[in-house]
Amino acid sequence: NNKELFSQYIYFINNKSFNAYSFKAIPNIPWMMQNDMPSESLIQPAQTGSNTATINSDDYNPYGWKQISSSPTDNFTLSFEAKATTDLHIGFQDIENNLLHITLGGWNNTQSAISFIKENKALTNRYIPSQKQATPSSKVIPDETSFVKYAVTVSAGCLYITANNIPLINFSHNWIKERKFSSYSFKKWSGAQNWMLQSAAIIPTIQIQNPAPVLTLEADEKEIFADDYPTFGWKNLTNTNSLNFSAKGNSDIHIGLQHGPTSYIELVIGGWSNTKSVVRNFTNDIQTEESFSEPGVPQIPDSTSFVNYSITINNGIITVTANQNQIISQSMPSLVGKTFSRYSFRAWSDAPSWILKESSTTNTFDRNGFEQTRTAATQAMQTLQTQVNRVNQIIADAKTAFSNLATQIKYSTPLPW
Repeated sequence: NNKELFSQYIYFINNKSFNAYSFKAIPNIPWMMQNDMPSESLIQPAQTGSNTATINSDDYNPYGWKQISSSPTDNFTLSFEAKATTDLHIGFQDIENNLLHITLGGWNNTQSAISFIKENKALTNRYIPSQKQATPSSKVIPDETSFVKYAVTVSAGCLYITANNIPLINFSHNWIKERKFSSYSFKKWSGAQNWMLQSAAIIPTIQIQNPAPVLTLEADEKEIFADDYPTFGWKNLTNTNSLNFSAKGNSDIHIGLQHGPTSYIELVIGGWSNTKSVVRNFTNDIQTEESFSEPGVPQIPDSTSFVNYSITINNGIITVTANQNQIISQSMPSLVGKTFSRYSFRAWSDAPSWILKESSTTNTFDRNGFEQTRTAATQAMQTLQTQVNRVNQIIADAKTAFSNLATQIKYSTPLPW
């Protein structure tokens, strides 16, 4: 009765033409049909005008990917008008199919989000306002009943969005700066109402006033923002039971340590807004064990400066220190006898990124453990040398005794036997 039942994008019927139709029932359940005439409205595409569309799918493909320019670019403005109550979704693709995904007016038009997506997985999410659930009074879409004119500009790593010429988002990131985008598209969220789009076009790039600065890093610093280990990459360990590194962040420092082809442990330092930490054991990406630290105690002692972390694993005991103060000591008996071959770092997608000082990452030995071992080895060598000296003295005394005995035998009378 003119109410939408479902809308589903199906890849294998894309760009197909149809020339016949039919009906059927399942056994023993007949149904009645009348007015068997194809409806023209059912076979019209969603596009209803030269540049007007109803966005009714939770997928970018039905609208289609439109070219931004003749070659990939990092400097452009997309202009469009939209009438929506919630959840305007805009996507920009680069040549490697990485996706800059923007949600305007999500969560019942209270909040926006920016996501970096690779292979359908969100590497990170940034919420604007920063709290994931904003107050109901803060409306992102300024008018839910009329068309609003939007301009989305990408330039020098900055994403700048206006609605009716009023700034909505001013956000910068090195991930954006490192990419050139080739196409754009629109969609909705599956649980939201359809929205109307018109006059979408690439226009001359708008000059951004006071763009948000891109994070500046030193040569040996790396921003860890991706919610996966492959983005940073797995590095080889030469010492199989320790790792040292320096990091600056306020929560959710994730470290992975492999102990088999498909097995690894994950340490989360300062999770849950820096209230507790956890050690997890995984096999084939399935969590098999989990051990938490005491909640309520900050695990990251300083969020504004680099902190020196040291991880050691011995007989199933996992110990982590921050600036030489122990913050984690967890027992995981399944790790007894295990050796670790590779390490990696990641962030949590909904948490702020953190900075790794790469030059500080040492995996040849644990410095604190090495100093203790060196002291113990020196003491052992001193003890051994004392014992060697005693043995040498015993040998010297024995030589003297034998010499004296030989002299006595030489000048003595023959023995009775």
